[in-house]
Amino acid sequence: MILDRQAINSGYIPQYKIKNNFLDYYADFVKLNMRKGNRHLSQSLNSFKRFIGKNYISAIKINENFCERFRNFLLANLNGETPANYFSRFKRVLEAASKDGYFKISPAAAIASKAKSNKKVKDILEPNEYNKLMNTPRINYEVKKAFIFSLYTGFRWVPYGSFNSPTSEAPGLDLQ
Repeated sequence: MILDRQAINSGYIPQYKIKNNFLDYYADFVKLNMRKGNRHLSQSLNSFKRFIGKNYISAIKINENFCERFRNFLLANLNGETPANYFSRFKRVLEAASKDGYFKISPAAAIASKAKSNKKVKDILEPNEYNKLMNTPRINYEVKKAFIFSLYTGFRWVPYGSFNSPTSEAPGLDLQ
């Protein structure tokens, strides 16, 4: 307790306050800063664990080159904005670790977060296409209702597979 008081503003951090395994620090940071409905922080930890491939890493081994390799790992394994989101959370952890005395300067401070430019443009119905579908004469009313239901809910036909199973047959329903 006396050493803690004397260490204030001295730059010295008692050894018991520093975790030997940086993954423990990262996990504690995730636990304390997790926001409901936002998985970026926890998934950045999972990606970091996959990157290092072991259950232990010392803060000493985390330098600018290491951070650059981690960013490249994210870019190689994830799509769209996800690599940038995860790396930004990683930088946030390193910034907090710097304030807690693990680093003098955050090793990732000079590294920019990058998004992967392979964004897929999803096919969506334009208003004129929707109107055209709604005004199409009904050949099979039940199929049209199912299509409209999937359109509004986002359900696709893929999870349902074939409609030839006995459970999907209804009396008077012609799916041909």
